Amino acid sequence: MDIEVIKALTKTGGKVGSACVILYFIVDKLFQEPVYNFLGNDKVFILLLSIIGVVLTAIIVTQRTKPSEISIEQPKSGPTVNYRESSTHNGDNRF
Repeated sequence: MDIEVIKALTKTGGKVGSACVILYFIVDKLFQEPVYNFLGNDKVFILLLSIIGVVLTAIIVTQRTKPSEISIEQPKSGPTVNYRESSTHNGDNRF
């Protein structure tokens, strides 16, 4: 990959884009023929499962430890509607 492509991915993707680029390079190097022949298919499979497990564990931990930033407060009174030119409305004005 070109350096400019990596910069663009990390700029638009932020931390997630950077993590995906790093994971791409790890998997790309892991499945090259010399590494695959050196480690064997069992060890490569275990290593791949370990990488997936670490990524999933990191995602679960970040989702559980994230504080609730969204606190929606219901307004005390609803919206007001001003009618002009003899207009009428036969509803409850709840939107």
